[in-house]
Amino acid sequence: MIGSHLASYLLQRRVGEVWGLRRWRSSRHEPPGLRSVEGDVTDYLSLADVVARCRPDVVFHLAAQSYTAPSFEAPRTTWEVNVIGTLNLLEAIRRAPRKPEVILVAGSAAVYGQTDRFPTQEDTALRPVSPYGASKAAQELLAGQYFRSYGLPILVTRSYIHVGTRQGLHNAVQNFAWQVARAEVGLQEPVVRVGNLETRRDILDVRDAVRALWLLVELGTPGETYNVCRGEAYRIGDLLDHLIRLARRELRVEVDQALLRPTDPALEVGSRAKLTAATGWEPVIPIAETLTWVLEWRRAQARGAAAENAGAQQESRGNRDLTG
Repeated sequence: MIGSHLASYLLQRRVGEVWGLRRWRSSRHEPPGLRSVEGDVTDYLSLADVVARCRPDVVFHLAAQSYTAPSFEAPRTTWEVNVIGTLNLLEAIRRAPRKPEVILVAGSAAVYGQTDRFPTQEDTALRPVSPYGASKAAQELLAGQYFRSYGLPILVTRSYIHVGTRQGLHNAVQNFAWQVARAEVGLQEPVVRVGNLETRRDILDVRDAVRALWLLVELGTPGETYNVCRGEAYRIGDLLDHLIRLARRELRVEVDQALLRPTDPALEVGSRAKLTAATGWEPVIPIAETLTWVLEWRRAQARGAAAENAGAQQESRGNRDLTG
């Protein structure tokens, strides 16, 4: 999700050639002008080939297993992608004859885990509570080691929740919006099934986030770590309430025990002071605008799914008529 929006942003700014690494099974959100190449961060040879071909000036390393809940079900895969994948990329860059001017390694605020320091600053101790958070902490240590040992110009970001179009359903906002959109067109009963609604999360529009990433590669300092966040937390239940108010039919809410996580910190909110001091960046898109944007995108998907379902039912009825 972030990579495709970042590619669009860079192409609009005309910063030069923009290359994107695409795994064979990845979704095809590729803006016009992107030079897309196939590869896999868990395959060192494919990364070495891509680095040799594109000879990058700037590298944005965004590839990851990027969700907390699935990491409990697939911890090994999470570590292989997030840690070994990062190792493969940094080795490919280290061994290349021409080094980039800057490498941005996209980390996560999940590294903070159990903390009572809010808003959380970058010098807070790392106490991750999920396989995902632990893997991102290890990724950071690896990036720091390559910065110190080999002089690679690496800076690290710790992203809080980013929301936008082209995103999977493991994000609560996306899951809520998709359920609302499906219920509106009759693809599911008028119920939104939820997990813990009392948590409060720092949520940022992806369009604000990619602007921050570009400013960091221009103005950030290699060897440093920066939170990428709004600096304000929203109760998840309030976000759901807003989406339900936008719904085009009456909906009810039900708690689904299967959606409750083994560990779920009550509050996650970061400090953006270091990012703003370095770049002048501030978020400009209100959360209400983000929610409307995401819901309209999900509505378009739901309408397409409903039309496809209606077509399949009509074809089935036609087949029954022919055989009857």
